[in-house]
Amino acid sequence: MYVTALHVNRIDVAFDIETESFELCAQNFVTPARMKVRAMKPEQKTEIVGIETATVCGGNYQSVTAGKMPGRQLIVYDKLREIADTGKPILKKVWGREDVNNPTPVWRVELRAGRDALSKLVTVKTTDAVFAALPDYLSTTLRDIRYLSDSRSNENVTRAAVHPLWRLVQRSTALVLEARTAPLVPEYVRRQLRERRLQMSIDQTVGNAVSVNVLQGNNEELSVSHLTTTFEGMVQSMVNERGEDHLPEKQRRTKKRLASLL
Repeated sequence: MYVTALHVNRIDVAFDIETESFELCAQNFVTPARMKVRAMKPEQKTEIVGIETATVCGGNYQSVTAGKMPGRQLIVYDKLREIADTGKPILKKVWGREDVNNPTPVWRVELRAGRDALSKLVTVKTTDAVFAALPDYLSTTLRDIRYLSDSRSNENVTRAAVHPLWRLVQRSTALVLEARTAPLVPEYVRRQLRERRLQMSIDQTVGNAVSVNVLQGNNEELSVSHLTTTFEGMVQSMVNERGEDHLPEKQRRTKKRLASLL
C-alpha cells in the first residue's frame, strides 16, 4: 500500500507580530461587500457580528474574523491571550523568547483557504499546484481585506492609510513564500477537464433522449430527427411544467457549479 497523490483541502498561513503599540479596532477593517465580519471583546464571550455593530460598540477587541470557512477567511487575534486561555506555552519557545513570562503582546494575522476557496484557486488541488498559487492568494486577500491606521470615518477608504502592521504582513508574504511555478499550466488542465466534462454531458444527453424515446413506446428505428424531436419535447415539457423562468435560473446555477472549468 502506498500514497499515489496528495490533495489539499485546507491551508492556513499565520504571521505572529510582537508589538506593544498595536490595538485591535474592528471598525478599522475594510472588507469586500457581503463578507461577514465577527468580533470578540476580551471581556465578552459572545461575538459581535458586523463592522457597523462593532463600530457602534467601539473600544478594542481580542479578535476579528472576516469571511468564513470553507471559503476565504482572515482572522486577527491576541495570540498571547489565547495561550493564557488554552495553555500552549510551547509557542513562547517557538518564538525564541528567553523569558517565557514576557508580557509583550503577540498579535497573529492568520489567512485561511478552505475547500471552496481552493477550488476557485486551482483546478487540481495537489500540493504543488496549491503552493504555486498561494503567494498570489495571500497578496490578493491582504489587499481585499485591509486594516487601516484611521477609523472608517474616512469616507474614501480606498485612499486611507494602511496600518504599519498590515504593511509588515504584506511584505512578509513576499519574503516567506518564494514564487513557484505550477506543475501544469492551469489553463491546460482546465481545458482538458472542460472537454472531458463536455463530452460526458453530450453522452448523457443523447442517452437520456434515447431512454425517453423508448419509454414513450417508440418502436421505430431511431434517427437523428427522432432524437431531436424527443429532446425538444423534453425541454418544452419542462418549460410547461416549471415556467419560462426555470431555464435561466437553471443556467445560472449550472454556471456557478462549473465555474472552475470556465
